[in-house]
Amino acid sequence: MPAWPRLSIVTPTRNQAHFLPRTLDSVLSQGYPNLEYIIIDGNSTDNTVAIIKKHAKHLAHWESGPDRGPWDALNKGFRQVTGDIVAWINSDDCYAENAFATVGRFFAAHPEVFFVHGQNREVDESGNALSRHPSGQTCWEKIIFGGEILNQETCFWRRTLLPNPLFSGTYPGAPDNRLLAFDYDLWIRILRHVRPVFLDVHLANFRVHGAQITRDWEEYVVDMRRCRDRHLKRMRYARRTARAQIELWTGMVRRETCRRARQLGLSSYFLQPDAIWRQGWPFQGVDEEGSPPFLDAEYQMQASSLVGALIRRRIGSRRDVVLFGAGQHTRRLLRWTDLPPLSIVAILDDGAEVDEIQGIPVLKPADYPDKDVPLIISSDAKERTLCRRARELGFSNIVTLYEET
Repeated sequence: MPAWPRLSIVTPTRNQAHFLPRTLDSVLSQGYPNLEYIIIDGNSTDNTVAIIKKHAKHLAHWESGPDRGPWDALNKGFRQVTGDIVAWINSDDCYAENAFATVGRFFAAHPEVFFVHGQNREVDESGNALSRHPSGQTCWEKIIFGGEILNQETCFWRRTLLPNPLFSGTYPGAPDNRLLAFDYDLWIRILRHVRPVFLDVHLANFRVHGAQITRDWEEYVVDMRRCRDRHLKRMRYARRTARAQIELWTGMVRRETCRRARQLGLSSYFLQPDAIWRQGWPFQGVDEEGSPPFLDAEYQMQASSLVGALIRRRIGSRRDVVLFGAGQHTRRLLRWTDLPPLSIVAILDDGAEVDEIQGIPVLKPADYPDKDVPLIISSDAKERTLCRRARELGFSNIVTLYEET
């Protein structure tokens, strides 16, 4: 078997000294050979910090301070993770025996899998078994349209899926703009990109008690519906913009997208042109800015070559180009697009706080002398603004990736 993948576990906690020792023990007693465990405490006033300090030598990181809720603590924790596989366990839940070995072995044997979940059991405050809720194979469609709920404590996924930020914590329309079903929102966002795999194995225990966040089930369900409706509204808006995408992504690129998506058994949503480019395709991958992978590594290579070919076709015989803007779109373009034999001689940005990106100098647009050089704009939201700015500065050869200029 390949080497054990590094497993990063995050536990958010606040004033749960009664349950935390059992959670800690369920993680540290696994005997997993490549474990990273992180605890984020929300400024507890009980004995929680003393319990954490007692186990500090076994922790990769821990901190205690005020936060805005469990979603904020999870954001802090996931910023620290370095593992290949990540998960979180709340401080009142616990893992089953050998759960990490089961998950680690499966991910090592199946590099094409990005997300797994399994069976859980409900236990009471003393740890006595209450019931077992059988789970099964699910998918994005069941979650968003059928309201199917994943057992969060049994979920493990590759770090490349982590969006940034993991949780926003606020949600227009929710009471006080606070999203209670933040885990449901996360599943909708990341499982649109991958197909989860169900392991019919007992992986964790969910503790039922009077102080748990989801004790008001009706409120949680209302929050789920609010979350679902917001995502569906976004999808409807995206479909209205599909015509421009169809005109751009025709021929080889669109055919290859559909063919590869069908090979991987993906739903029809992946075949919508808006879901190809507006969702960040094909620049998704292991990205410090939090972008999840769209498909697999082989497809990433195919897609990046296609986009590189698109750019080369638009600029003609010139081989030296500059990029306009030093934001995340430019960074993704540099990281995930096959641009050779092009030579990127500079990145132009009025407000950049860095002097270079990946060895390419960042200059002020007004200072760049060659106004005939192909100027590539990779941002969609600011595309028209950037085009207007480029023309004002005298650039004549402007290349965009969304619309013809």
